[in-house]
Amino acid sequence: MKIKFYPLYFFCILAAGLLIVFVQGCGIISILGSEPESTKKIPAEFKFDVSKDKKDKKVLVLVNQPSWLNAPPLLQQMITEQIQKRLMLYAGLKNFNLISYEALSQYRSGEENYSSMTAPQIGTALGADWVLLADLTDFKFGSIGESEYYSGSLSGHAFVIETANSEKLWPEDAENKKIDVGFEASKDGPQGSLAHLAAAFAHCATRNFFDCPKSSFKIAEDRIASSLNEWGN
Repeated sequence: MKIKFYPLYFFCILAAGLLIVFVQGCGIISILGSEPESTKKIPAEFKFDVSKDKKDKKVLVLVNQPSWLNAPPLLQQMITEQIQKRLMLYAGLKNFNLISYEALSQYRSGEENYSSMTAPQIGTALGADWVLLADLTDFKFGSIGESEYYSGSLSGHAFVIETANSEKLWPEDAENKKIDVGFEASKDGPQGSLAHLAAAFAHCATRNFFDCPKSSFKIAEDRIASSLNEWGN
């Protein structure tokens, strides 16, 4: 039996096959060339520069908790230490770059004019180059009825000041960074639930100081709706 050979027919089949391979190849290249969602990061808005000759610079975390807030005194220390912990874990700071809460507490107790001092003045007195100031403005916390669950919310704002000239360095595009966190039910007991609230506040106060993974930038406790640009969409 003779097989007839049709050059045009053969060419069409070959071209179609090459086209399929090309399209599939482009898809593979596109997939391999795109950044996985899990590795995407929200770029830092501000970074504390403690590199090389600036490695001895110091940061004072100053949490203002007014008495009318009726919040436990322990909350102020919890937030301060949670912020410091995150700055060391993610923002490149070392323990010696941070003014301890104990040093601040001692200075506050011994300085009779403390209540009238500005944040840069307090920072300068303690040897800080920057002050990360967090003002607490609203606090609600308590058990839910007769249950063992606790609900809580905490609002405030934060900004960074350079002590040398009292210049606000962060945020650049607003007076301060608004923070509003909370949860409807926690089973961690009174102190554990309070620590939960402090950790959530600290996360929102520090996540813009390093290139934060997109997957962990937004947390369930964050109650502020942010723009698409901030979420990196």
